[in-house]
Amino acid sequence: MASSIVEEEEVAAEVEAVQAVYGDDCVVLQSYPPHLHLLLKPRTADVTSQQFVEAVIGLRAGSQYPKEPPHIDLIDSKGLDEQRQKELMSCIQDKACELSCYLMLVALCEELELEFHGFFIEPRLSVGSISLGRLEATAENHFPIMLFSPLLLLEGV
Repeated sequence: MASSIVEEEEVAAEVEAVQAVYGDDCVVLQSYPPHLHLLLKPRTADVTSQQFVEAVIGLRAGSQYPKEPPHIDLIDSKGLDEQRQKELMSCIQDKACELSCYLMLVALCEELELEFHGFFIEPRLSVGSISLGRLEATAENHFPIMLFSPLLLLEGV
């Protein structure tokens, strides 16, 4: 009984932390077991084409949370094609399974935000660019170091 009260207090603190981090973008529908909606919008509000892109994700934990991961739903989506919706949900489901048995609401919200914003950020270096480097051990320390071609340095600028 005492461990149940401690667990409930820990979950309540976790819900409070999510609210503190996400403010108005997080709506708590129920504190215990936690049920919340998280609004995701690109951080690039000044880019006209991305002003109307958003997603609302529902996280609903059962009475066995955190022993069992919460149920995760895409409640609403604007401007995200079906492929990106699937990628977002697949990524977050994988993360929930990975964190099973741990308090995970904050981590799931962070993962959702990172994955969602990743759709709108152009990578500076491609995987092909990285393959231009080679590993070599130095005579002094025998630790491998990555040597890059001068072209790679210009590509990243």
